[in-house]
Amino acid sequence: MAKIRQLKYQDIKKIQAMIQYVVPGVASNLISEDKFIIYPLNLIHNLLPVNMKFLQETYVAVEKKEVLGLISLTPDTKQKTRWRINKLILNVNAYDVGRQLIDFVVNKYGGAGVETFITILNETSAEAIALFKNNCGFRSCTNIHVFEKEQLQFNKELFFNCNLLREVKPSDAENLKEFDQQSIFPQYRISLMGNKSDFKIGLRSKFANGIAGYTATKFIFEDPAKKLIEGYVNVTTKNGNDYWADIVLSLAFQDYYEDILNYITSYVKYQSDDAKLSVYVRKYYQSSEKLSETLSNLNFTICQRYQVLVKDYWKATKAPSELIKSPIVIFPEIRSPAFSVIDLKDNIWS
Repeated sequence: MAKIRQLKYQDIKKIQAMIQYVVPGVASNLISEDKFIIYPLNLIHNLLPVNMKFLQETYVAVEKKEVLGLISLTPDTKQKTRWRINKLILNVNAYDVGRQLIDFVVNKYGGAGVETFITILNETSAEAIALFKNNCGFRSCTNIHVFEKEQLQFNKELFFNCNLLREVKPSDAENLKEFDQQSIFPQYRISLMGNKSDFKIGLRSKFANGIAGYTATKFIFEDPAKKLIEGYVNVTTKNGNDYWADIVLSLAFQDYYEDILNYITSYVKYQSDDAKLSVYVRKYYQSSEKLSETLSNLNFTICQRYQVLVKDYWKATKAPSELIKSPIVIFPEIRSPAFSVIDLKDNIWS
């Protein structure tokens, strides 16, 4: 059986070579020291208990000095009770190693207090989905669809005269949490809802954004009459050209999706003439069908489909293992229109 330990600097080139063999031309972009080991923060981070960790953690499976696989996971909420497996890389004939890596992190972090584990996989990754579901006890929970549009139009009048949105304030956190929880279908809330700390803004969130390398602008949509929060918008970018929008409205105000999308389109076009916009639809929100319909009507095209898989640590699950002799490279991240790798978590509210 392979030995599992934390990733070391000397493992990086071995992992790069492994990926280069499976997917030529991408290893240097996806696997590098700065993406896995943030020096010197990693030295302090290794000493922290799970409920205080904030960086990605990575482990490798090694046998006779050969790296057979890699797994990374990161906190998915600021409360640290839900963690997300965001990378899994397996060598040829190392399918069973994948099961060992997944079971290792689930047991290690679950024993330290993590309640839920999730991973987000492209629907075309049949072997990866089978590994998580059939061998590691994950279940299909919901879906995420990504829409994109490159030829954006700037509407000057709309941009300078729109009063539908306002920028978020620190005092909005509690109301945002309540709105978000009520907007999720009841059957998904226990696994996917956030908490108040996920919606807080301030120095801590700016610091986290800086580490992730992106900028975020957050807006609130309010009921014009009652001044109650009925939606939110989060716009993020890493390079100033490829923008991502996360938009959620209540069922009562879902007809405003078109107006808000038109405004956000003008907003990103104002930031850059070369701007491209991607919007992803999280199917566990009650107004997601209206958002999909509106995007299609505005000539956005669906480009990617993802499955969200979940495992609750307290549920005992047994599944037979099955050896499949093929390499697996799982990067459950969403690619922008320019194909720069963007982590899904970078684009949602928290």
